[in-house]
Amino acid sequence: MNIRISVSGASRTSRAMKLQIGQKIQSIALDLYNGVKSRTPVRSGAAKGAWTYRKSAVGYTVSNNKPYIGPLDKGSSRQAPKGMTRPTIQEISRRKY
Repeated sequence: MNIRISVSGASRTSRAMKLQIGQKIQSIALDLYNGVKSRTPVRSGAAKGAWTYRKSAVGYTVSNNKPYIGPLDKGSSRQAPKGMTRPTIQEISRRKY
């Protein structure tokens, strides 16, 4: 599972504006990473420990390479019946950045 956050069409904006946009995107990406990680159910800790956050040329990527992360995110665990990404994204969308 990969979640990519980026902005396009920013080539005509000023340097200061690009910096502000970049900082907001980084903040949202970190909030996403921390949110999904904290909501990941724990049996052995492998799924929770497999979340990664990485900056790329086009934005940020939050990912988890465990083969069972998809079913967990769809609510297969009683510890996280609503999954991890949807509740995190809903929480983030209510924030003012």
